[in-house]
Amino acid sequence: MLYVLARTLAGGRREGLLSALGTFFGGMVHVFAAAAGISIILAKSALAFAAVKYLGAAYLCVLGIRMILDARRDEQIPVALPTAKIRSGRA
Repeated sequence: MLYVLARTLAGGRREGLLSALGTFFGGMVHVFAAAAGISIILAKSALAFAAVKYLGAAYLCVLGIRMILDARRDEQIPVALPTAKIRSGRA
């Protein structure tokens, strides 16, 4: 809930709704995995659990690196400021 709140405050209503949908579908993946018995396989196999754990960590690292690179790219975009016209005292 805090994640969705933070995304909503930072990016607006649309980003908050997308974050809520993302967490919903992520939760549904866990529900379907449990229903299919995949969670039992992960609980019994240390190798399978480690593989899923490290793949998830790698994915989070990639997301973090993308966010950092996007933030740096946004900082490098020059912003054109409007120039004020100076009037001479002549009519």
